[in-house]
Amino acid sequence: MLFPVAGRLLPAALALSVVHGQQYDVRVVATSDWPGREEGVNAINDLGVLVGAGLSGEGTYPRAFVDDGTGRRPLGLPANTISSVAAGINDVGDIVGWLGNTTGTYPFVLSAGTTRILPAPGFGFAFHINDAGLIAGVVETTPGLVSTILWKQGQPLVLQTGAQSTRPVDINDAGLVLLEVRNGAATEALVYDSNTGVYTGVDTGATSTQPAAINAAGVVVGGTDGPFGRGFVWTAQGGTRFLPGGTSWAVDINDAGHILASRDLEAGVWVGPTFHPLQAAVDASWPPLFIGRMNATGHILSFAYDPSSGEDWTLLLTPRPEATRYCVAGVNSTGAPALMDASGSASVSLDVLELTAGPVPAGTTGLFFFAANRVQIPFGSGFLCVAAPGRLPFEVADAGVLRHELDLRSGPANAIKSGTTWNFQAWYRDNQASPPWGTSDGVAVTFRP
Repeated sequence: MLFPVAGRLLPAALALSVVHGQQYDVRVVATSDWPGREEGVNAINDLGVLVGAGLSGEGTYPRAFVDDGTGRRPLGLPANTISSVAAGINDVGDIVGWLGNTTGTYPFVLSAGTTRILPAPGFGFAFHINDAGLIAGVVETTPGLVSTILWKQGQPLVLQTGAQSTRPVDINDAGLVLLEVRNGAATEALVYDSNTGVYTGVDTGATSTQPAAINAAGVVVGGTDGPFGRGFVWTAQGGTRFLPGGTSWAVDINDAGHILASRDLEAGVWVGPTFHPLQAAVDASWPPLFIGRMNATGHILSFAYDPSSGEDWTLLLTPRPEATRYCVAGVNSTGAPALMDASGSASVSLDVLELTAGPVPAGTTGLFFFAANRVQIPFGSGFLCVAAPGRLPFEVADAGVLRHELDLRSGPANAIKSGTTWNFQAWYRDNQASPPWGTSDGVAVTFRP
């Protein structure tokens, strides 16, 4: 599929790019050229699965969709559904949103292929769901005013904050709900603990505080004093600090503490004290990028808008580790050599690197070696590609692929640090070969903060 941008046609899958030392694959995941097609991506989970809604043309109703990277598909909602919006998705794959039919608009959760309408004392909308199944949304109990509603184990709870209007802007897996609270023109932020029922104020010292996200550790980010104010980071223990520079805004923070933000109207990622612009991720003919969302595994949603045509695009930046294959793999009983690969991110703070090797015999067991130095020494029907290796835990091959999710915080791989390069190789049993085992080639990964 091709999309026109600044007079050029660009493919939906763009070239590999690099931002803050991280390689990304860039893909167009939604586009709008209203009047006509109007699409929006509303959420991304830690597996990189997207949900949203789109219009196919004028006079049509929005339809919810899910996109797992293999193609967009509509949700399996009830047959009488006229319109639908998917607003949130957790890592289990449960999806929340709202749907409309001839009798009204209703919040729903789609879990394990079954749609369930959520009870609400008025018109309701479901926005977020965490991995424990806690759902947050809003309900209109008074015309024109909305209150936050939670569904815990399917039971509704309308939060009583004493404010004119509240809405949930984010929720973490610990059950902390980040609320935007409005009283007249004033906007404040609260954190509600769904386990204890306790509210904690997010005090930034500003006349207007607009929260945007909360991560697993309870760190809150957002902006203050209008769209041209200052981005902030808040913790219950340390209070508020503001992002460096001039005009700024923070929209998301992941579990590694990386902050998706704007600085002087430029979109980028704060990694520690350094700001890394996102514009480097796309071809120079693209309009300026805007900040969107970011997940715990380093995926970034960003937006581009062309004011001359009124078109806009949603881009998904998927992290790819800086990995180089080397050495030689012998042919195994599948008739092919087992080749190494690495996916996810080489960021030590994200800790989401996965090693794979395949094809290997179906259902076989094996493990991965790792070492700081590489060699190429004859070994069985192939070569030993790592020098004096350490060993990672045994795994069982799935669909002819051996996999291991590297754990940099504990176990044998915790010796891996930022700024170092490590080499990996797979060893596996192959009872139809002689000797009855085999090895893959090697892959070298350079790790970063």
